[in-house]
Amino acid sequence: MNIYVLVALVLILGFILGRILRKLRLTEILAYIIAGIIIGQVLNFSPPEQFNTIITGTSLALIAYMVGLSFSFAFLKRMGKQMVIVLIVQVLITVAATGGFVYLLTKENNSSFKGLKGQRKPYRHDYCSCRAG
Repeated sequence: MNIYVLVALVLILGFILGRILRKLRLTEILAYIIAGIIIGQVLNFSPPEQFNTIITGTSLALIAYMVGLSFSFAFLKRMGKQMVIVLIVQVLITVAATGGFVYLLTKENNSSFKGLKGQRKPYRHDYCSCRAG
């Protein structure tokens, strides 16, 4: 099956199921999850390698489009101070959690990393078919 036909099938099936679920007052995201389950499990489909790349790109484009549609300068102006505070707190928590996680993984007495310290192998060009002589 052509990859573009498959992507179109997922989007159309998700759209149709989204209309049905909207009438039942359920979220449209659930429709795309159900469409994926139908195509993957019920139809026993295994995606080709390019499928994930296309789906990821399409998903990010749709998310960016929806954010752009709902963006409002009036809302940004109204929520400005609170938004800045939330963003700063999120950044600080992320930095602290990531730093703590990295510290715990790389500290000296961590048994899983003891043998790895200082044992780097030199970079080799084994994969290159253009070796000299």
